Amino acid sequence: MQLPNLLLAAVLCGVFAGPASAHWTRSGSVTTPRGVYTGNFSGGCAGGTCSRQGTVTGPYGYSASRYGSVTRTAPGQYSSTGSATGPYGGVWSRTGSTSCAGGTCNHTGTITGPNGGSVDTQGSATWTPR
Repeated sequence: MQLPNLLLAAVLCGVFAGPASAHWTRSGSVTTPRGVYTGNFSGGCAGGTCSRQGTVTGPYGYSASRYGSVTRTAPGQYSSTGSATGPYGGVWSRTGSTSCAGGTCNHTGTITGPNGGSVDTQGSATWTPR
């Protein structure tokens, strides 16, 4: 089992997590050409922070776990953190900040791998407010 496939499944199963409300749980599965991946996620919101955590298990029994949270720091301003632990114990972590105004959100962040290497990320999304 290749680790990127397991992490891809973790991302896909994250779809089952959905938006966080008071407290929630989700579970589901994704069938790929390599087999079935199952995921169990839970999360909630309190004090201006929403978080989720979960585990994805692949067809060969390997598991990866994820944790993430988003905190509203000011109107239209958010900070986020998260981590993913692969089946062999390697940990990837991420941090980021997002600002939203006038129908556009801009995000910058950093992802750090288990060997200490990191990559900076950025992106934006625009929509028409109703």
